[in-house]
Amino acid sequence: MIRGTWYPKGSANRKKASLIVNDSKKFSIMSEEGEIELVAGDFLGLAVSDRVGNIMRRLTLPDQSIFETLDNNAVDACLKTHIHPANSRSLFFQLESSHRMLFLSFIVIIALGISLKWSVPWASGLIAESIPQKVREHISRESLIVMDAAIFKESETSVVIQKKIKNHFENEVLPTLSGDTLKGSAFTLHFRKLSRSTAGTEKQIDIANAFAFPSGDIIVTDELIRVANNQQEIDVILYHEIAHVLHNHGLKQVIKSTLVTTIFLMLTDGASFVEDILLGFPVFFIQSHYSKIYETEADKFAFELMLKNNINPTVFSDMLSKISIEKKKEAVQVDEQNENYFSTHPATSKRLKMAKKYAEQFSKQRQP
Repeated sequence: MIRGTWYPKGSANRKKASLIVNDSKKFSIMSEEGEIELVAGDFLGLAVSDRVGNIMRRLTLPDQSIFETLDNNAVDACLKTHIHPANSRSLFFQLESSHRMLFLSFIVIIALGISLKWSVPWASGLIAESIPQKVREHISRESLIVMDAAIFKESETSVVIQKKIKNHFENEVLPTLSGDTLKGSAFTLHFRKLSRSTAGTEKQIDIANAFAFPSGDIIVTDELIRVANNQQEIDVILYHEIAHVLHNHGLKQVIKSTLVTTIFLMLTDGASFVEDILLGFPVFFIQSHYSKIYETEADKFAFELMLKNNINPTVFSDMLSKISIEKKKEAVQVDEQNENYFSTHPATSKRLKMAKKYAEQFSKQRQP
């Protein structure tokens, strides 16, 4: 018997429950009291998430409901006993397989005496590139749970509009990227309402922003959709977020901020390494922002896509300006502690100048 929590399909409701598997490889999810069978089926048909240390394990049932448990040892024993396909190496060992290379690379950095200015970004990039997709998905899923509880609210954008934007993203935006560019990443849009309170009042101000998780999950806020005049203005922001994912900007930024700790944990405890990033991601989104280098790299990627897809880069600069104007309107109402709150995408004059440069290139390529 494996104790855990059961989540019905498409619902945030939860029930304490137990997973029981018999000798015929049939499973049952029983209520905490053991009186009600919630779900039953073929054990081999369960989709089991990979093990990441002692972090919560997720089992997706045939009816798409979810069973989660912290009893990883019991899950592993059950997988082995009943010869489940998921009885393979945990993600910890996938990470561990790259430890020797990472360790030797780090020693080389020290031996060569490369300055911190260059060695820290390089080492951060190396570590970020080594993180498997399954771990990225776990980090992103758990970070989103934290952010949903702490800062996000359920989207108020109509289901019709959400579906329209998602369909456009999947059928029009992503197909413009080659397989080599995507590097195996899978992108999914999510919609949330994001607000902050003003100083000395209970008034809430809606925030226009977008957030990209390392898994390819992208959060678009209701206010961003509201300030956009058309689909292109949303697309160019999504181009920018796609770049953050493909270039590992979020992972690099979090790892770079705690590089020494990160390397130590990777060499000694893979699970703690993942947990450290899990803690770092929500903090990064709430209190920090991408470096200017990462923003410039993401901007260039977005501008190149705009030229490829026949979108005038002024669309991007217009969107940045609108978001900037919204922030300036709010600035007089926000206390000093929140001055840089959610400033992950500051609209600087340098970025606007870059947009102008690409807009000129756009005009030239359209000339007969």
